[in-house]
Amino acid sequence: MTIHTIEALLAGPVDPDLERQIAMKLPLTLRQVDRSDDRAPDYHVDANDQVDIGYGWSQVSRRDRIPYVNLLIKLPTGLQVSGVAWQSPEVKGRWFAQFQQVSEVKLHA
Repeated sequence: MTIHTIEALLAGPVDPDLERQIAMKLPLTLRQVDRSDDRAPDYHVDANDQVDIGYGWSQVSRRDRIPYVNLLIKLPTGLQVSGVAWQSPEVKGRWFAQFQQVSEVKLHA
């Protein structure tokens, strides 16, 4: 099983209060899972003692072919925050994340 640890957040265009809520959960752990289909996530995101606070999908940038992970974090306030995580090019094994978009969670009955 592949596990990556996200140690730091870089400021993004989301509300600083939301970024602080996520930063308090650091480190985030990306735990690779077996995919059940093409739309299923590649990773579950864990934080401290909380399991499955979000999901991640492996991607590769089109232009530079750099691997990264699309993230979706579920907050207890009923919001989802999406962003990306990538490995530091300078320090092997060190991961960073940046969050970019917030949306409300809507459950369908």
